[in-house]
Amino acid sequence: MEIDLARMRKEYEDAGLDEADFGPEPMPHFEQWLSAAHEAKLVEPNAMVLSTVDPDGAPTGRWVLCKGISTGANGQLGVEFYTNYNSQKGRHLADRPVASVTFGWLAVNRQVRMQGSIEVMTAEESDIYFAKRPPLSQIGAMVSDQSEVLADRSVLEAAFAAAESETPVRPDHWGGYRLVPNVIEFWQGRRSRLHDRIRYTHNTDNWIIDRLAP
Repeated sequence: MEIDLARMRKEYEDAGLDEADFGPEPMPHFEQWLSAAHEAKLVEPNAMVLSTVDPDGAPTGRWVLCKGISTGANGQLGVEFYTNYNSQKGRHLADRPVASVTFGWLAVNRQVRMQGSIEVMTAEESDIYFAKRPPLSQIGAMVSDQSEVLADRSVLEAAFAAAESETPVRPDHWGGYRLVPNVIEFWQGRRSRLHDRIRYTHNTDNWIIDRLAP
């Protein structure tokens, strides 16, 4: 490899994080950072790495898109994403309904990490989001057996072409999940790798805020 990865680094010059700027609840601050990433015109600021655990305990991560922020069964706010329930991640979540997500806004030297429990969203909630998707994306969700082995791409394209004349309807195997976090960490890059890390941890009644060493 011609690139010297060991010497590849960037010096962060950003202002730091002050605990006094963080309120008693973490999600309002997360929404501020997400809005700032959007205003900075970052590419897909709602992209997040979703990490699940397989039946053998091995972690698996992949990029998905956060498509909403809503209240979970315990009254706490969580982040929404949508996928095929029969996909690899869907099977993992059915077996172990816990996960983590990581938002990486590298252009502004920020990261947010959440971990917590997974809820399957209601059919009505999934129907509402599905109706907002572009028609071709709706068809894609209908015809893709996500994570299954394909003989070749022509099989998928033929199924898509056959469904283009149909009225899109959300399939039963596709819908939403909500990750309701019990830990949220805000990371801000700082000079000399002395980064700022502010962590919220939820107990029975409220959130505890800690500063972590970088």
